[in-house]
Amino acid sequence: MDAQANEESSKRAKRSLNSGQQTNTEVRIFANLLPLITKYPGMLIGFIFFLLLASTLTLLLPFLFRVLVDCGFANTASEACTVFPFKNSSVTLIVWGILLSVLLGIATAARYYLVSRLGERVVADLRQTLFQQLLYCDMTFYARHKTGDMIARLTSDTAVVQSVIGSSISVVLRTSVTAIGAMVLMVFVSWQLTGLVLLLILCVLIPMAVMSRRMQKLSRLSQDELGRASARASERLYGLRTIQLFNREPAEVSAFSAAVDATYDSAMRRNGFRAIMTALAFSFMLTGLVLILSYGLLAVSRGDLSPGEMAQFLLYAFVVATGAAVLSENYSELKRASGAFERIMELFNVGHLTEENTIDNLQSGQSVSTIEFQAASFSYPEKGDNPAVNQLSLRVEPGETVAIVGPSGSGKSTLFQLLTRMYPLSEGKITINGIDIEQLSRSAVRDTVAVVEQSPTLFSDTVAENIAVGNANAAQEAIVQAAKRANAHDFITELPQGYNTVLGEHGLTLSGGQRQRVAIARAMLKNAPILLLDEATSALDAESEHLLRNIFSGKTAELTTIVIAHRLSTIRHADKIVFMENGELVEQGTHEQLVALDGRYARYLKLQNSGIIQKGYSELPEKSH
Repeated sequence: MDAQANEESSKRAKRSLNSGQQTNTEVRIFANLLPLITKYPGMLIGFIFFLLLASTLTLLLPFLFRVLVDCGFANTASEACTVFPFKNSSVTLIVWGILLSVLLGIATAARYYLVSRLGERVVADLRQTLFQQLLYCDMTFYARHKTGDMIARLTSDTAVVQSVIGSSISVVLRTSVTAIGAMVLMVFVSWQLTGLVLLLILCVLIPMAVMSRRMQKLSRLSQDELGRASARASERLYGLRTIQLFNREPAEVSAFSAAVDATYDSAMRRNGFRAIMTALAFSFMLTGLVLILSYGLLAVSRGDLSPGEMAQFLLYAFVVATGAAVLSENYSELKRASGAFERIMELFNVGHLTEENTIDNLQSGQSVSTIEFQAASFSYPEKGDNPAVNQLSLRVEPGETVAIVGPSGSGKSTLFQLLTRMYPLSEGKITINGIDIEQLSRSAVRDTVAVVEQSPTLFSDTVAENIAVGNANAAQEAIVQAAKRANAHDFITELPQGYNTVLGEHGLTLSGGQRQRVAIARAMLKNAPILLLDEATSALDAESEHLLRNIFSGKTAELTTIVIAHRLSTIRHADKIVFMENGELVEQGTHEQLVALDGRYARYLKLQNSGIIQKGYSELPEKSH
C-alpha cells in the first residue's frame, strides 16, 4: 500500500510539475512549484504574515525619521507630529525607532526561518519524486543518459531550485511589496520626485531584461557542464578497478581536470556576466539617487519640502532604488534556476510513471504455466536498426527447464531484458499465461520472475539486507534458509558479523563466487514461479555448482526455468536447449537431439570438450569438411 501511495504521489507531483509548460520559464517555475509549496499552508501563511509585517515596519521607519527631524529637532508644527502616541520629544521618538527596529528584526528572522524551512521541505519532496521517477525509468532511458548526470540533476540542480524557494523568491516578494509600498508613499510626499525615480528605474530594468536572456543561456550551459563532470566522475569511480589495473590514473585525472576546468570556465562566464549586470544596476541607481538628492535639496531651499519630508523621501527612494537593483540581481538568479529547472523538467517529461496497463497482476493463486515469445524483435536504441533479437518465437511450458546457448552477442541476455520488461519490444509480443506482458504493469511482471545475473549487483548493506532484496518482509530464519539452499551459509557465518556484516560498495569485499551465491539466495528467497539464470554458476566452484544443479533439478515441477550458460555441464539435462545466433533461434531440442543433428550446437560441444573454446566466444568456427 505504501508503494502504491508513493507512486500516486509521484504521479500527482509529475502532473503538477508538467502544468503550464508552454508559459514563460520564470512564470513556469512559480506555477510548477506552487502545488508543492501549498502542501504546507501553515508555513506559507506564517511566511506571508511576517513578510507583510516586516514590509510595514520597514515603510514606517522613514516616516518616523521624518517626525524625528521635523518635530524632534526642527520643532516645526505639523500634523505628523501627533501621529505617534506619548510626548513627541526626541528621546521618545528615538525609543520608538529602537522598538520598531527590534520588531523589524524579529519579523525578518521569522520570515527567513519559515521560508527557508518551506524551501527545504519542498526540495526534499522534489528530490523524493525525482528519485522515484528515475527508479521507474526503463533501460531505454539510461541508454541515452549518463547516471552521473542524473545524480547531478537530483542533487545540484535541485539545490539551485532550493535556493530560489528558500532565498530568491522570499527576497523578490519582500522587495516587491516594500518597493511598491514605498512608491505609493513617495507620491504623497512629492509626485515630481517620484516621477524622476520611476524614470530612473526604467533606465535600469530595460537593459537588465535584455541582458537576462544571455544570462539564462550561460546558466544552462554551466549546469550542463557540471552534469557532464559529475557523470564522468561517477562512471570512473564505478570502474576504478579497471582504471588501476591498466594504470589509467594519470590519464583519467587529466581528463577529469579538463571537465572540471570546463565547468569552472562556464561558471565564471556566468558569474562575470552577472557581476556586470549587478555593477550596472547599482551604478545607475546610486548615480540617479545623487541627482535626485540634488533636485530635492533645491526643493527644500525653496520651501517646497520640509527637511523631514526630504529625509523621508530619500529613504523611500533608497528602498525603491535598492529594491530595483536587488530585483534585477535576483532575476539573474531566477534565470540560473530556470536552467536547472529545465533539466529537472526533462526527467518529468520521460513519462515512465504514466504507463497505462489493463491488468495490474496475474489472477490470485494462478501459477505461471506458459511463457511464449511470438515473432519477437528488438533493437537497442544505441544500435539503430541492427536487431539484437530478430523474429524469435519460443514456447516454454510449465515447469520446464530451457537452456539458451550461443555466441556472445547472439541475444541471449536480451531475452531476459525483454521478458522482465526492462526494454519494450519493437515487434511481436511476449505472453505469460497467454497474457501479453505489455498489458501487465512492470511490477506485476517482475513479481513473477526471479533473476540471477552473471555479475550480480550487491549494495553496501548487510549480507542479510542484500539477500532480503528478494523479499523485504522475510524473517531472519527464511533468509538463513535461502542462504543454506544457495550454499552460502557457511562462508557468511565466517564473516566478522555473520549475516550482519556490512559489505563494501557493490559487494567488492566478497569474491565473485560468493557474490553469485548471495544473488542465488536472493532469488530463492523471492520464490517466484519463473527463474532466470544468466550464467549464474560461472564463478562457482565445482561443489557449489553440483549442489545448485541438484536444487534446481529438484524444483522443476514448481519452477519454470530459463538458463543462459556456456558450460554445458550446467545445461546438459535441460528439457530443451535453444541455440541462438545473430538474434535468431537456430536450433532447439534436447541435448541428445541436437547432438544427433550435428549442427551448430554439436560443433560447439566438440570444441568445448576439446578445450578449444570455454566461454565468452564471439562466433563458432565453420564446420570442417
